[in-house]
Amino acid sequence: MSQGEGGGRPEIPIDEAEVEKLAMMQCSQEEIAAFFGVSVDTIYRRFADTLKRGSALGRMSMKRQLYKKVQDGELGAIVWWGKNFAGMSDKVEQKVQSRQEQIVYKCVFGSLQITDEETKSSQNESLESTQSPKLLDNE
Repeated sequence: MSQGEGGGRPEIPIDEAEVEKLAMMQCSQEEIAAFFGVSVDTIYRRFADTLKRGSALGRMSMKRQLYKKVQDGELGAIVWWGKNFAGMSDKVEQKVQSRQEQIVYKCVFGSLQITDEETKSSQNESLESTQSPKLLDNE
């Protein structure tokens, strides 16, 4: 039986333009389904393309607004744009030998006493090894 003959539940009218607006706001399918009082399956089955289009348009709109702020010189927007779209990072990698590693090393290869001076020296050496290499003078 088809729905026209009285079989199954009546179809709930859902405004496709409203689905697209909600998707543009990056609402989840669960949120959109709850808004219309239907299942997530119903939303996806009937509006998969609309969901994709709305979500993409929303991201584009957000990027357009962010890019405008970047062009206006807003520092926060510039930093966020650089990190998320230009592959930039403000992380500095440092390798510092832990106190436990130093103790194990000393137990295996040297004396058992580790002084604070040795710890500071070891940490300084580790930090120096992460700095950019210096060119040697050609003599």
